[in-house]
Amino acid sequence: IEEWHAEAERKYLVGVLHVNKLTGQNWWKENNTSLILTNDPIIDNLDIIKLKKKSLELAGVV
Repeated sequence: IEEWHAEAERKYLVGVLHVNKLTGQNWWKENNTSLILTNDPIIDNLDIIKLKKKSLELAGVV
C-alpha cells in the first residue's frame, strides 16, 4: 500500500494488488466497492517505484 485515505464519505488506498488476490476472493465484487486499474498493469520492480516516489518528495513535487 502506497497511500491510504480515510474520509467520512469514502475510504481508499493506492497500491499494488496481485491478481491472485482478486481471483481467490470476492471482496471487490461487493456493493460500494470499486476497483480502479491504472495504466501500469505490470510492475517489474517495486523498489524502483519507491525510489521514484522518494525522488519526487525530495524535489518538493509531492
